[in-house]
Amino acid sequence: MNPSAQSSTSDSLSERGTSNAEEKRPAQTHRRLEWSLVKREFDRYYFHIPALAVGYAVHRLFRRYVPRQSVPWTSLRLSEVYSMWGIGASLAFRNMYALEAAFKDKDLAVVAVAGSRDASASVRRTVLQDCEDGIQDPRGRIRELLPAIRYSSYDTGSLRSKVLWWHDHIWADKDSYEALAATIVYRNLQADPAWTPRHLTDFDICTTFIAQHVSNRTIIVKRCLWGLFGFSAPVAMELRRSGGSRPWHLPAMNLTQRLLIGLLVYIEASLGHHDWSRLQDIKDKHQVATAVVRAFGKLDV
Repeated sequence: MNPSAQSSTSDSLSERGTSNAEEKRPAQTHRRLEWSLVKREFDRYYFHIPALAVGYAVHRLFRRYVPRQSVPWTSLRLSEVYSMWGIGASLAFRNMYALEAAFKDKDLAVVAVAGSRDASASVRRTVLQDCEDGIQDPRGRIRELLPAIRYSSYDTGSLRSKVLWWHDHIWADKDSYEALAATIVYRNLQADPAWTPRHLTDFDICTTFIAQHVSNRTIIVKRCLWGLFGFSAPVAMELRRSGGSRPWHLPAMNLTQRLLIGLLVYIEASLGHHDWSRLQDIKDKHQVATAVVRAFGKLDV
């Protein structure tokens, strides 16, 4: 065979092998990157799952040899109890990292501190009183901006946006929201008559966050849910012991308890994560932080 032909054949084979290796390398890198992201996600939020799985297996084995003597206080099966613990813990860890991320951002930290500070009863009364007093709006600029800010994320053509808007605003009463929004707008117009929000949704997110802390509605709902669940436990135990005077009593109580437990996991873990992570949706963080400082004074971050 011609040596030059052999050389050209070997060169083409080596080039093809090199090109195949180069094509495989980005795919391998991408897979390694995906795996590292999955591992980091697991280490952050789901590291407790193996321990819960072991705990569930040991608990189940224990119950096989040592049956329960007392009446159960909830209708949840053992697997459902551990699942609830796992879900609640994962959401709590997500909430913790979302809070940490907010305080690491110097602009978002201003909003976070304003919400936390205004949660105290004395500061809350002072803030709301200041909001109600001294606000002058001769040109109607505040009356124009308030509804624009509050309904900036409300899309009349989308059911999903309506539900999300309702979910985000139900935890703060309208009076607190409007008083805080009016103060933010008023103080910034005082400082700069040409001031206008670059993104209305930014100020809706900011005002909603602070108003939730001011109104304390979440805390009231939590106390009511825990009280109802505490009351339901002995009633459910008695119904399971006696069977209930009506056939539907026990199924109704089982459904009520499951609903209460689900709501408690949601409001104790999921809602906090939603509120803190929603701060990351603010587009112009610096303008929002500056506006909050103008409205409520310098905040120690």
